[in-house]
Parts: sequence; C-alpha cells; structure tokens
Amino acid sequence: MTRIRPFRATDLVAIELQAQQRGVLGIHEPEMNLAHGFALERAGPAYSAEDAAGTVLACAGLAECFVGKQATAWAMFAQGWWERLDRKAVLRALRAGVEHAPYARIEALARAAMPGECRLLQAVGFRRVAPLAQWGPRSETVVLHERLGPVAQAPITQEGRRD
Repeated sequence: MTRIRPFRATDLVAIELQAQQRGVLGIHEPEMNLAHGFALERAGPAYSAEDAAGTVLACAGLAECFVGKQATAWAMFAQGWWERLDRKAVLRALRAGVEHAPYARIEALARAAMPGECRLLQAVGFRRVAPLAQWGPRSETVVLHERLGPVAQAPITQEGRRD
C-alpha cells in the first residue's frame, strides 16, 4: 500500500536519500534537517509517499520563485522507492501536483547522466527544453525541463508559430 499525503518538515529527516542524490549540490547541499524541512514546507505545495509501514520513501514539491507565477520542482527519493511503492500511484500524484499547480511556469532540472531523471520528469508532464553544460558545483550537464500552465503561452518558434 502506498499513502500519499502532504509533506511535513519531519519527512526530510526521516527519508533515507538514495545514494545518487546525495552530494549533488556540493558545498551548497542543504542539510537534511528540520530547518530545511520547514523551508521546503513553506516554499510551496509538497507531498510525501510512504509505504504500509509508514516509512517515507519519496518527497516532492514546488518551490515558488516568483509569487503566483513561477516555481521550481524538487524531489527526493529513498533507495528502493521504485520497488517499495505503487509506482503508478506516485506518478499519478506527481502529475496531478504539476497539472493543478497555480503557476504559469514550473522548471525542473535532471542530470543528463541519469536518464531516468529525465524520463520521470517527462512522465509527470514536463517537456525537455535544453541541456545546460557545466552546471552547478560538479560542472555536470543537466537538462532543463518546463511545464507551462494555462496562464503562460507556448514560446514562439523561429518560424513565428507557437509550439
């Protein structure tokens, strides 16, 4: 059984982050503590997924950048979350969170070296925009993804039409 519920600051302390997500932000990596949990709780809508035993295995949300206009997506997953949770329920919840968000634009980054990250973003409604070379403290290539809400219009192509 998978339970999806609102994110709580204590979830950040409870989740055992999967190895490939640790240290991604180098010296800028936030501490997995209550202070950071409260910051994420205040940043925008967020949810957690737990298994039948109540173990938090996934947390995801949106951090508002420009009030009512733009947010950045974030997600944290525990080792083995894919096998221990109902994947379809988690993906449905993530997609619903993105689709019903009140923002004109939501951005998300995925590491190019981790194709599963890009697939996950696309599965929940983001579209690939552009690779960003030498990004962040590891100078690695990441891929910018976006989800434009109903307030925003699709970008104009070189041919002068909207996507």
